[in-house]
Amino acid sequence: LARGPLPRESLRRAMAPVDNAEDDAEDAENVPPEPIGWSYGHLPVNSTAAFDISDVAEAKLKDGDLRGAVEGFSRAIQEEPRWPVIWLGRARAHFRAGNMEATDADCTEALRMNRGVVQAWAIRAQARFARGDLAGAEADISEALKRDGEVQEAWALRGHVRLKQLEYEGTIADCTEAIRLNPTDAKSYMHRGVAHLQLEGFFDASADCSKALTADPTLLDAWITRATAQLQMGFPMNVLSDCGKALSLDPDNAMALALQGSAKFRQGEVEAASSDCTRALSIDPTLAPAVAILGSKKLRERDFDGAIEECGRAIQLMQGGVEGVLESLDGRSNLELVRLAAVWADRGQAKLGQLDYKAALVDYTEALRLHQHCAEYWSYSGLVKFRLGDWDGPIYDCSEAIKLDPRCSAAWATRGKARLKRGELGEACEDSRKAVELDQLFAGAWDTLAAATLDLDLPAEAAIAASNAIQLDPYSPDAWATRGGAKLDMFDLEGAEADCSEAIRLDKGCTAAWFNRAGARFDTGKVEEAIKDCSKAIKQRPSNALFWVRRGRAKMVAGDLEGAKADLNEALGLDGGLAEAWRTRGEIKRLSGDAGGAIFDCNRALSIKPDYADALSTRGQAKSKMNDHQAALEDCKEALKLKPPSMDMQKSDWTHLLSYTTVNAAEAEKGLEIALQGVKGNPEESVQKLRKAVDRAETGGVAPDKITAAKDKLSTWEQVASASARLKSSDATARKEACKLLGPLGDAMAVPGLDKLLQGEKDRFVRHRAMEALGMIGSAVALPVLEKALKKSEKLEDKAGVGIAQCAKHEINGNKKAIEKLMAGKPGSWVKNACSEALARLKAKEPPTEGVE
Repeated sequence: LARGPLPRESLRRAMAPVDNAEDDAEDAENVPPEPIGWSYGHLPVNSTAAFDISDVAEAKLKDGDLRGAVEGFSRAIQEEPRWPVIWLGRARAHFRAGNMEATDADCTEALRMNRGVVQAWAIRAQARFARGDLAGAEADISEALKRDGEVQEAWALRGHVRLKQLEYEGTIADCTEAIRLNPTDAKSYMHRGVAHLQLEGFFDASADCSKALTADPTLLDAWITRATAQLQMGFPMNVLSDCGKALSLDPDNAMALALQGSAKFRQGEVEAASSDCTRALSIDPTLAPAVAILGSKKLRERDFDGAIEECGRAIQLMQGGVEGVLESLDGRSNLELVRLAAVWADRGQAKLGQLDYKAALVDYTEALRLHQHCAEYWSYSGLVKFRLGDWDGPIYDCSEAIKLDPRCSAAWATRGKARLKRGELGEACEDSRKAVELDQLFAGAWDTLAAATLDLDLPAEAAIAASNAIQLDPYSPDAWATRGGAKLDMFDLEGAEADCSEAIRLDKGCTAAWFNRAGARFDTGKVEEAIKDCSKAIKQRPSNALFWVRRGRAKMVAGDLEGAKADLNEALGLDGGLAEAWRTRGEIKRLSGDAGGAIFDCNRALSIKPDYADALSTRGQAKSKMNDHQAALEDCKEALKLKPPSMDMQKSDWTHLLSYTTVNAAEAEKGLEIALQGVKGNPEESVQKLRKAVDRAETGGVAPDKITAAKDKLSTWEQVASASARLKSSDATARKEACKLLGPLGDAMAVPGLDKLLQGEKDRFVRHRAMEALGMIGSAVALPVLEKALKKSEKLEDKAGVGIAQCAKHEINGNKKAIEKLMAGKPGSWVKNACSEALARLKAKEPPTEGVE
C-alpha cells in the first residue's frame, strides 16, 4: 500500500470530501478554517510550485532515492502545508526508509486534514503494525475498509494483524475476503492456513498452504505450516517431505529441523530425531518443540529424571504468552495449548514412572486444564488417582475419556479396576471385557477381568482371563494369584498352589497369593503351612476378616481350638455380617463342647444367609449333642437338600448326615432325570447339578445302569463345558480347536455356545469350524442357528461359509442326495471336504446290509 505513487489525476479525488455523514461531522471539528479563496475540491493559490516539487520527490521515490524523496516532499510541504496528499507522499517515503514513527506522524497530519483519505489510513496501519502497535493497526485498517471495502491489500493486512493478535476466526474471515479479491494471494492463503492450524483445523490448514505454495513455492513459512498440520494429522512422511523443501530454502531453519525431528520420532527413528532437535537448539536455544522432543526421547528410554528436566525446560519456554491465549479463546483449544498440554502430560508420565503419583496428578490436571478434549489425559489422570487409592475419581475421569474416545482401551481397563475396588463386579467385568475387545494384548485388562469374574464365582472364565494376562505379562503377580484362586475354586489344588507360589516369588507383597495358597494347602492337608501363609496375609492386610476366618479354620483342624476361636473373634470384630465367620466359630464351639454357643452362632449365620447348608449341618449336630434329635434331623435334612453329600465333605459331616437321613430312591431317581435335562445354554451349571444328582443317586440306591448312563452323560458334559469355555478365548486358533472338539461329542448342550460364537465371530475359519460342528452334533435345535449363520455368510459374501452351512443342515436332516448335489456343483476345497466328511458320517450311521437276509 505504501509503494505505489498517487497519480496526478487522483489528487482532486484524494482531496474531495467523502460522502459519509459521520466523517463529515468529524471533519467539521478537526479541519482548520478554510483560507480565503480555497475550499475542498479547489487547488490552493500556490499549488503549482508545491506540485512541481512533489513530482520531483515522487520521481526520486520511484528511483529509490528515499532521502531525496523525503527532502523533496518536505520542501513541497513548506510551500503548501495544507495538502494532505503531499503529507501522504512523504509518509510513503518515510515508510520505505523504515522510519515508522515519521510515517505515523505524516499520515496522522494528512488524516487531520481529511479523514476520507483511505490510503493514509492504510499506510499508517502498516507503520503501526511494523512498530508492534497491533491494536492501532487494526483500528486504522478497519477505517480504511469502512471507506472502501474492495481494497484487497487492506483485507490481507488486517488478516495478518489479527493473526498476530491471536484472533484466528477474524483472520480466517479477512483472508477469505482478500482471497476473493485476489485468488493468487499466496500470503493470505498462508495466513489463513496458520489460523486454521491454531484452531486445530489441520486439513484446512494443509489445503490453504498447498494453494499458497502453488502461487509461491518459495514461501518458507507455508512449507513449515503445512508440515506442522501434516504432523498433527499423523502423516510423518509428508512432514519429512515438506521440511526437506523448507530446509532447501533455509538450511538453518530451526523450526523446520524441529518438525523433521518430530516426524522421525513418530517413525521410531529416535536417535535421528534427537540429532535434528539438538541441531535446531544450537540455532535457537529457545525452541520449545525441540526441547519437548528431547524430553519424549528420555521418557521412552525410561530416563525419568532427564525427561522431567527437559519437559520442565520446554514448559518454561512455552508458558509465556499461553495464559493470554487461554483467556482469549475462552476455553476453546488451539495448537499452542495442545502442544503445551502434551509436554505437561509427558512430564506427568515421567513422574508416574517414578511412582510419584501426587506430582503426576498435578501435571495431568494442568494438561487437562489446557486441553480438555484429550481422552488420553483423562485416562492417565484416572490411573494416577487409582494408584492414590481414590476409586470415585478414576470412574469419573475414565468416563470422560470414553465419551471423547470410546476406543480408549486404557480408560475402560482403569474404570474396570476402580469398579472392582468398589465391589461393582458386574460393571467391572463389562468394562474389562470392553478393554480386551479393543486391545487383546492389554495384559492389565485381562488381569482385571480375571479378578472380577473370580469374585463373581466364574472360576473357569477367570482362569482363562488370568492365563491370557500371564501369557502377555508373565511377571504379573496379580495374574498368577488370580489364576491360583480360580484353580482353587475348581479344586485343582496342586495347580492353585503352584500358581500362588509363582506370584509370591515375583512379589512377596502379593497378599492374594498368600491367601489363596493357604486355601490350597489347607484343602490338601498341609494345615501348618496353611496357617503360616494365612499369617503372612494377615500381616500385610490385618483388616481383612476372611484372612482371620481361614487361619481360624486351619487352627481348628490342627486342634488349636483356643487359637481358632481368637481368630474368629477378630474376624467378627472386623465384619459382623460375615456368615462364614459365625458358622466357623459355631463349629469351634461345638467341638469345644459348647453346644448352646454353637447353636447361637449358627443362628446368626443363618439370619445372614438362610440357605447356608454348613451352618444348618453344624447346628443340627449341636442340637443332637443337646438330645434335641427331631430338630437335629430337620436341620440335617434341610442341609442335605441344599448341599447333597459329596466326596469333598468332611467325614464327620458324612457320618452325621447319614445317621439321621435316608435318601429316598424314587426321589433320587427323579432328581437324576431332571438333572439330565440340563440347564439350557450353561454347560458348567449342568455339570454341577448332574454331578450332585449322581452322588445322591448312588447314596439312594438308584439302579446301577441308570447311574452309569448318567455318568457317561456327565463325562460328555464336562468335555462340552471345557471346550465351550475355550470358545471365549481371544486366540482364534483356540476357538477353532474348541469347535473341532465339540462336533464329535455330538451333544446338543454345545449348540447355544456355538450359536453365541457365530453371532460375533469375525474369523471365517472359526465360523466354518463352528458350522461343521453343528452338523456333526446332528440336533434339530441347531437348524435355526445354521439358518442364521447361512444368512450372515451370504451378507459377508462368504461362499464357503454358505456351502458349509447348507451341508451341515442337510447332514442334520439326513439328506445325502442334497449333499451329493452340493458336491456336484464343484465347490471349493472347504465345502468339498465338509461334504465328504458329512457323507462319511451319514454312511457310518446306516444299518449294516451285508449278511442280512
